[in-house]
Amino acid sequence: MLADELLARLRAGISDEVEYAEPPVQLGGGFFTANYRFALKEGPARWNRPMVVRLFPKHAPDQLDAWEAAVQTFAHDRGIPAPAVALREPGSTIEGRRWFVMELLSGSPAMEGLSARQLVGGLRRMVRDMPRQTAEVHLALHRLDPTPLVDAFGELATVERFWAHIATPADDDRSHPLGPGVEWLRRKVPEPRSPLALCHGDSWGGNLLVDDGEVTGLIDWTVATVAEPALDVAFLTMALSLAPVPIPRSIQRVAQRVGRRLATAYRSVYESRSDADLSSVAYYEALRCLLELDGVVGYRTTVAQGLTYDSPRPTWDGIADQMVIYFEQRTGVRLVLPPPV
Repeated sequence: MLADELLARLRAGISDEVEYAEPPVQLGGGFFTANYRFALKEGPARWNRPMVVRLFPKHAPDQLDAWEAAVQTFAHDRGIPAPAVALREPGSTIEGRRWFVMELLSGSPAMEGLSARQLVGGLRRMVRDMPRQTAEVHLALHRLDPTPLVDAFGELATVERFWAHIATPADDDRSHPLGPGVEWLRRKVPEPRSPLALCHGDSWGGNLLVDDGEVTGLIDWTVATVAEPALDVAFLTMALSLAPVPIPRSIQRVAQRVGRRLATAYRSVYESRSDADLSSVAYYEALRCLLELDGVVGYRTTVAQGLTYDSPRPTWDGIADQMVIYFEQRTGVRLVLPPPV
């Protein structure tokens, strides 16, 4: 049971006497990881507040938990509002999943939900504030020197890490449906045109916490990568433009128009304050598209085989047909996906 396993790990890492003031309760979101809020009774000073245990899916790449914890710590210690990591026990698991514990940050998501009602209700505030808020966080993040992360993690810190896991064939005799896309991307990797930076990679409004118009947190660092800033710009504009929200297609088209407006406004703010070369944005948009399609293919293949997929259905699965077109527009490569399940 999660609560018992977590308490055992907390007692091993903090004190034999710690007890819950609030047992673990799952938080919303969590499209890849599962996140649970909890609180302790009379713990050490840094533990006298709500905390979050972050559980990684069993199919997550090796060392992803170590990388994400290190990135959050690196950013937090340098003034970026990333959650401080409070406890990690390398090699241990909770319910068979790797994990770490971090602080629960204050604030609400800049994009408070994915339903039509939530999107419409927050539209004026999002259009007014979110492009500036996101650009300012990116500008601060991209000013950091990521050399310590590259020194510690090598290729795991860079775009190279994606090639080890994306589009892996199910067996030696069957090619992966995304193979032609991977081949194109690997052949066309651009030379960096700006100094390398730490890129968050998934800073849509659900991962940007705000309070009274100011950013209080940037969460979910799973896709964080050391790359030229064009990657961060592209990964965000791709997500905003395609708007993978689970709403009727007619409403989604409106959401995509709004997303493109947000992407244009964000990029305008970012470019006005940065001299980063963004000429490789189209390449990185294609890369983000293929990374998300890899999750879609993994989900469809697993479910079609009658197996259990240990993460929620990818939000991108609902617009995979549009993503195939998006990728082809940027690469000339037409991908053929497994059928929906």
